[in-house]
Amino acid sequence: MPEDRLERFLAAGEYRAALDLLDHLEPDRLEPLLDRKPEIAAAANRAGQNVLKQAERLAADGELARALVTLRQAQDRLPDDPRLDRQIELLTAARSARMDALGSDYLMLEATSLLERQRLIDSMNRLATGPAELPTRPEDLQREARELARALDARAATRKAPDERQPLLQLAQALDPSEQRAQTLAELGPSARPPRRDTPARSAPDRPTIADLQQTLASDDLEAAGRICADAARARIDPAFAALCQDFERRLAVQLDAWLEEGRRLYATGELDAAIDRWRRGHELAPEHAELQAALERAERVQERLESLRDRNAAANAQ
Repeated sequence: MPEDRLERFLAAGEYRAALDLLDHLEPDRLEPLLDRKPEIAAAANRAGQNVLKQAERLAADGELARALVTLRQAQDRLPDDPRLDRQIELLTAARSARMDALGSDYLMLEATSLLERQRLIDSMNRLATGPAELPTRPEDLQREARELARALDARAATRKAPDERQPLLQLAQALDPSEQRAQTLAELGPSARPPRRDTPARSAPDRPTIADLQQTLASDDLEAAGRICADAARARIDPAFAALCQDFERRLAVQLDAWLEEGRRLYATGELDAAIDRWRRGHELAPEHAELQAALERAERVQERLESLRDRNAAANAQ
């Protein structure tokens, strides 16, 4: 019976199928159900609005793939809706752009990691008595570098903006130098000159080198490492800095958490000055760290009140 089929479709939220059923009924069988059409269309519209809201929430959380699946499933169940079509078009474009950007980031991260591995193997090779002492062969890394450079070149070819092409080509040139790529980089502008493999690029005699950064990290001098990474980020002097600076950022995050927790423990046991010392050290390295800043400001206010009380007590005792 059409009535039974219609109810099953509606119960399952299959509004497109329900309306198609009504559209294909014989006139004599349609007439008793004709007044259901506005009701079904209104229910389909509400369902579409709910789906759009759900997709919007998913997209806001970065779940673009799930948002698209939700919308496309709704397309199959609901009558044609320009709102769904438009949202699918927008999210598809946003997802593609985000995937493309992340793909570039991943390639660049691979490249900086490979440059650092090559540097380490070069250093180990000078110390090793034979290939067996090395974790990998230099020629294997060279082959990997050539393949990765080709991937970076291909990615750069899809970019029109010079500031998007430059870092990709810089890393490719650092991995596998070529005259053609060097010419392309020269045409893009002076800021795109590729880093040399043998010596770190410098624009001033006192600019820190990778060796300087390694030394500061080895000695756990996070303050000096932070200054070097900030200088490297401003000057964009060598992609190989990126891997070491990422290591610095990881170490810094761990150290900041440690100082935050140690300060809390000291504060709880009444060791106010020691707690302030830990939080101040962290705040100086990371002024943007909200928890450290809040803890330090609170402790300094307590310290000021205590000093004020001591001064008043001393004045009272002196009378």
